Amino acid sequence: MKKIIVISVLFGVLTGALFAQVTLGGELYTGVTLDIPPEGDESIGVNHREKGNTILELTATVNKDRFGAKLDTSFIKQPTDFFRLNGIYGWTYFLDKQIRLSLGDISDAAWVTTLDNEYHLDDVAGFRLEYKTPLPGLGVGAAFDAGDYTMKKFFKQVVFGANYVHALFNTVAAYDLGSNANLIFGFNFTGIDQLSIAGIELKGSNLALWEKMGSLIIDEEVGYQVTRELTAVLHLGQSFYGNTENDPGFLFRPGVRYRILTPLTAFLDLEFGSEDGFKTTDMAVHPWIEYSLGNLGLLYLEYKVSLPEMKKPAHTIGIGMEIKAF
Repeated sequence: MKKIIVISVLFGVLTGALFAQVTLGGELYTGVTLDIPPEGDESIGVNHREKGNTILELTATVNKDRFGAKLDTSFIKQPTDFFRLNGIYGWTYFLDKQIRLSLGDISDAAWVTTLDNEYHLDDVAGFRLEYKTPLPGLGVGAAFDAGDYTMKKFFKQVVFGANYVHALFNTVAAYDLGSNANLIFGFNFTGIDQLSIAGIELKGSNLALWEKMGSLIIDEEVGYQVTRELTAVLHLGQSFYGNTENDPGFLFRPGVRYRILTPLTAFLDLEFGSEDGFKTTDMAVHPWIEYSLGNLGLLYLEYKVSLPEMKKPAHTIGIGMEIKAF
């Protein structure tokens, strides 16, 4: 099944390229990090603050009226895994673009939460149907993971999703029947201009086996623009587990962002957390600055001091760049 899907998508890319413009895109991530642990030797390496070993992401997209295809790849700073194929798939529209059918190894999720974790479940190797309902702003659909399953098992590997966009808020949800039942949900309030973010996201994993291995992770974040230059941010996080041997986890992270100059912004986060129900508490102080390159990308310089269990500190110093427009 997978070979048939890949061949069909490759054929769609090659034939579509004859009649449509191919759009190439890419993002470059690189940086250097110095780690100073509480005990032991310091280490320095090539590492990006968010992407880690991923150094380059390239995409090729074909669009032609009601048809399209995409090739999504990554290059990684590892000799044994230098190239990674994230996805290769095609899509077409029906009923005046109310229905979209995607087929192949799909790397772009349709139902994604919008806080930092960006939870999603529908980047499957199979096919996905999306339907824009007559109700403005409401979309629903389902994704089917083909894999190497029997037909009976195939229909259990289904992800249902929905999103709704309103002038005051937007929300998204998805539920995976397979993998012991996984769930994601996100909600963002957009009705106040001064709120840079006001949302919640959650992910439930292994809900069908809750008492053995189930988990529920919740994050809330609000950001308020106090002045034109100053924004205050508060992030909260909670983790709960069905297995009573696992203690709940909590996170409290207030922060500020101050625009010094039009391209230069300073950030400061204070982080307090516990992974064992406050039997112990961890703390971290994380200042950094970013220099915007406009639509091209940014440069950053960061420092972080961590105090696990409020004991000996660990230090991290990092510098890097992100190029997102080529």
